[in-house]
Amino acid sequence: MRGTVVALAIGVLVLAGTTGQTLLAAPMSGTVNVGVGSDARMTVVPGGTRVALNHAYFPARVSVRVGTTVVWTNRHTIPEPHTVTFLEPDPKTGEFRGGPPFFFGRPKAGKEGSKNPADLEWLVHEQYVVPNQVSGAKFRNSGFIFPPRMGPPGAQSSWRYTFTEMDAGKTLRYACALHPWMTGSVVVVR
Repeated sequence: MRGTVVALAIGVLVLAGTTGQTLLAAPMSGTVNVGVGSDARMTVVPGGTRVALNHAYFPARVSVRVGTTVVWTNRHTIPEPHTVTFLEPDPKTGEFRGGPPFFFGRPKAGKEGSKNPADLEWLVHEQYVVPNQVSGAKFRNSGFIFPPRMGPPGAQSSWRYTFTEMDAGKTLRYACALHPWMTGSVVVVR
């Protein structure tokens, strides 16, 4: 009897684990929520540095059907912004391919024409700061997403995107423009 109960318990645990993996792997429809900066676990990034996974997307990979809306919400407990930027970061430099440089230099007042880097003020390119629907960026980008009630007046705490037939059959990778080791992906199926 005891052996039967143990075998039954193990069978239930194995089945429960398999079912959970299958449900997570199945493409989702409707609205899918992804947390940004919402976990306190630690991980090792390239170079061996340990970082808290509050610089991560949760879940980092989702599978959705065409017509599904994914909503990314910043869940940080500190007022730190993140982005959802659909560009590939270069694994060596962290710079994004397919968009303008994240930072650019502009001469300080009265220093026009100077070649001295100290005479430049460094700015974040607007196409990363505001959503592509506003900035006109040719790539999908959320702009800065702040935790609720922790950003400047009018700041967004979430960003949504509905995947279309154009996206079908693709795995779309994204990263945070401020923290390029933060990556995620959306697999879009029909």
